[in-house]
Amino acid sequence: MRYVSAISRRYRGDIGDGFTFIDVKKLGERYDSTGFYFNDDVEIEVEKKKEGLKIIRFETRILDKQGDSLKGLDGLAMLLVDVDYNGEVFDMDMTVFAKDIGEDGEIKLAGLTESVAAIAIDKHGNESKPFIIKE
Repeated sequence: MRYVSAISRRYRGDIGDGFTFIDVKKLGERYDSTGFYFNDDVEIEVEKKKEGLKIIRFETRILDKQGDSLKGLDGLAMLLVDVDYNGEVFDMDMTVFAKDIGEDGEIKLAGLTESVAAIAIDKHGNESKPFIIKE
């Protein structure tokens, strides 16, 4: 038995008050990707829109069950946002889960300043470097 990460459970929608343990042999039945990657590169580009943000590019190296790369936002688990990035320290102000992001990458957010930064986290927990969005 192995512990399934909180990020993964949150994404899959089955997070509860306690920890979930599952048989490692059944992981393939539960998840829709192949392999598991630690410290893999995740890349993102985001632009500021009138009502929030728009993800214009997202790349992860996660593979689906057929061994093909996930396309578009399929591999995205969440976006961390610093609404007033100071240029030195990323101070997370908001978390936006994939289910709250439109198919076109649109995210409705209020309170954004002139300097915003975002970090993307893929379904396997890999993080992008902060992407700085300036007006």
